[in-house]
Amino acid sequence: MESSASDPASEHERRGFAFFSQGRFSDAAAEFARVVECRRDSAAAHGNLAAALGQAGKGAESLACFDRAIDLDPSFVAAYLNAANIEARLGRSMQAIERLQQAQARFPQDPGVHFTAGEIYYAQGLREEARAALLQVLALEPQHAKARWLRAVAALPQAYGPGEDPATFRLEFEADLRALDAWFDASRAPLAAEAVGERHPFYLAFMEEDNRALLSDYGDLCARLLAASHPAHAPPPAARRSPGRPVRLAVVSGFLHDQSVWTALLRGWCAHLDRSRIEIHYLYTRTTNDAETGIARAQAASFTMGLAGLDAWIAALATLDPDVILYPEIGMDATSARLAALRLAPVQVVAWGHPETSGYPTIDYFLSADAFEPPGAQAHYRERLVRLPGIGCYYDDLVPDFTGVDWASLGVDALAPRLVCPGTPYKYMPQHDHLLVEIARRARDVQLLFFVDQAPALSERIHERLALAFSNTGLDAARNLHFLPRQSRSRFFAILRDCDALLDTVGFSGFNTAMQAIECDLPVVAWEGRFMRGRLASGVLRVMGMDELVATSAEQYVDLAVRLARDATYRMQTSARVAQRKHVLFRDLAPVRALERFLLDVAARGA
Repeated sequence: MESSASDPASEHERRGFAFFSQGRFSDAAAEFARVVECRRDSAAAHGNLAAALGQAGKGAESLACFDRAIDLDPSFVAAYLNAANIEARLGRSMQAIERLQQAQARFPQDPGVHFTAGEIYYAQGLREEARAALLQVLALEPQHAKARWLRAVAALPQAYGPGEDPATFRLEFEADLRALDAWFDASRAPLAAEAVGERHPFYLAFMEEDNRALLSDYGDLCARLLAASHPAHAPPPAARRSPGRPVRLAVVSGFLHDQSVWTALLRGWCAHLDRSRIEIHYLYTRTTNDAETGIARAQAASFTMGLAGLDAWIAALATLDPDVILYPEIGMDATSARLAALRLAPVQVVAWGHPETSGYPTIDYFLSADAFEPPGAQAHYRERLVRLPGIGCYYDDLVPDFTGVDWASLGVDALAPRLVCPGTPYKYMPQHDHLLVEIARRARDVQLLFFVDQAPALSERIHERLALAFSNTGLDAARNLHFLPRQSRSRFFAILRDCDALLDTVGFSGFNTAMQAIECDLPVVAWEGRFMRGRLASGVLRVMGMDELVATSAEQYVDLAVRLARDATYRMQTSARVAQRKHVLFRDLAPVRALERFLLDVAARGA
């Protein structure tokens, strides 16, 4: 977005930028539309309107405005790239790729074009195209630190096709990380301020391996580089709170809206912490603004959003002077990841919004739950592990509006067994494909219901891999495998209510999907994994006292799924037990009171 010289439309333009920074995108679009009325031949005005419309969820209108901006100014680079982003957000991968290729062909010597293309390619699951585009960046601009960083992280695929071995890509990432660490010597450290955290090795977590050592190497690199670029931010002294003053808790997150991190953790924790003892200050690093954002704003002693650049967020935290900073996740939001690599408070804590050690030397504690951790779990974390009671959070039913399911319109046989497979594509690792094959072989006409990802190329890769595995075993993949369009929450719940079981993913479990299934009285088949991230659904079931749905071997997992698909009496009895016992999961204040005690204790004595 850009502003132009003062004219009669300047006030609308100023208001538009202000609304945009506040996440009020519809209001921003209305203001920018008035600017366009005055500046019909301004590519910049059309580009600003297009950006606001895109953020407001009006994709088709946004694309039309970007196209008009390009017609007015064929050299308007940002319009090509932003339009590609909108196409990708709409799930139109082919159109996004066409726009990216058009931009790369029109501006072949512009490293920024190739870098943005690399970002979008990677977000769409096109790893090879991403790495090729980033290589073009480095050929044009060898000192482009962000391209080097992203290319290292892009060694990790988001989903695996037929014949691909995750171990190969893990080794490639390890080598790239060592090379990145060596490249960022003292002379290049100042280049790193915006590169660090731009992308996180998020997809390591989906390999069922102990990632502590590798993520610690990554965390040390992040902390070293940001300490060099921000040397004034030395560790503050231990907290010295005056008697009776509440603990000042800064919650730094990009997910203060209707999203899984908010739903699972922050919504319940922050609503029920004792405000006379814990003072909550939200720093919201993104701009999505919905009803849940309003709830967060109402909960907080202060609410900061819309800041530009890392230095502005550092300054906001310095002004706040928190006793404790809580990052509900590290790995899913770039600004949070950068801030977390600095020492900005006496005590810094991460929670399991991304259920894996951060590896950062600047994070003191990892908030987890008794139900999710195996024996000896501390060895998996660089941080000191804190286990809150039960499932570790205060979780409310979602209670969406009820709708029915038109199975025929989805291409699903309403008379055959239906097992929901709700995981994102990167949760389905190749070594576990045989479980789904064996379930389909033994349950015969069972239908496995997946959902197409926001990046359709990822689902296509999983579909291709599974279809080949099914065909190689003589199964009818077209009969057994169904990839359904993304659903609204009410339609997703309707599907859960009308299926026979949910198959939890192996190695990296699904907490929110398990809780949603249980709210619908749907049995969940869970595998108890080696690490916390593989024990979310199994932990939920064990808290309910439904250990019979927790598998600890491949044979048990397949047996449970087949029995629920084929044995109607067992399925009805199991569903009834879920309905009777699920109340223990909801609205439990014990984890909140334990979190309160933890915050009071660490604030009193420092890290």
